[in-house]
Amino acid sequence: MRNKLPGKIIYWNITKKCNYKCSYCTAKKILCDYEERDSDAKKIINEFKNKLVGKWTFVLGGSGEPFMKKDLFEISRCLIKLGHRVCIVTNFSLPVDKYLEFCKLFGKNITWFHVGLHLEYVSLNDFIEKSIKVIKKIGKQKFMVRTVGRKGELIKLKTIGKKFGKLGINFIIQPEKININTKKIFVNYSKFELEIIKDFYPYHNFVYENTKYKGNYCWTGCRSFIIDKTGEVWRCNQAKKIKNNINGYLGNIIFGPLKLKEGPSICIYEMCRCIDPIANNMIIK
Repeated sequence: MRNKLPGKIIYWNITKKCNYKCSYCTAKKILCDYEERDSDAKKIINEFKNKLVGKWTFVLGGSGEPFMKKDLFEISRCLIKLGHRVCIVTNFSLPVDKYLEFCKLFGKNITWFHVGLHLEYVSLNDFIEKSIKVIKKIGKQKFMVRTVGRKGELIKLKTIGKKFGKLGINFIIQPEKININTKKIFVNYSKFELEIIKDFYPYHNFVYENTKYKGNYCWTGCRSFIIDKTGEVWRCNQAKKIKNNINGYLGNIIFGPLKLKEGPSICIYEMCRCIDPIANNMIIK
């Protein structure tokens, strides 16, 4: 077992609502203009004061669009006041002034600002212009553009990736997933398409290789966990997906009891279908 401890990360899915309906999205989303204030967020933050030890990074986003949450600014302000930092995952659909305001208020405490390039909804030139404005506020080192590597469009995305590269902007192509019999699987890329993904995706081996970690020790549930908008807490995405109550369910942070794991524990899942534990060094190889 390696000695270096991974960082502490909480993936807080503060909403499932989204103003996009991308043809390649596998998440079940609720479309609306804006979400009304949810009192559960305040309750959850109050519990963080008592139940979290140390400094954590909160990843806000994931299955929904965080900027559709009316109290996103208040949530971020409260987390930062408690000594934590935030990472934003957004579809970048709102007027740029909204993002500039967020970065002005919280820029020093933002670890990453992940923006999704969805060419079904935006023009590339407008997206780049918008990106440059935000980068001027927080710097290139914190800004990341992500797009889905749709099968049949990899050549075009390669050209786009090179354009971002010339501008010095971080750009990754994420492998596309599809829903098959309630399961999310990667599309069947050709060898040529996989080579393109490798150029723009640091965890390319994750697509079809090295995804079986059953029996390995993993820090998820101790130094990383997922929390939904109702306060339910899970060790990792795989645990949340199959609703494993013995190994993966950690409790409810609002109603209790919540019991995080005391250290790394053995992974019991056949496949790891989420990149986050791998990217953040949670798995002990």
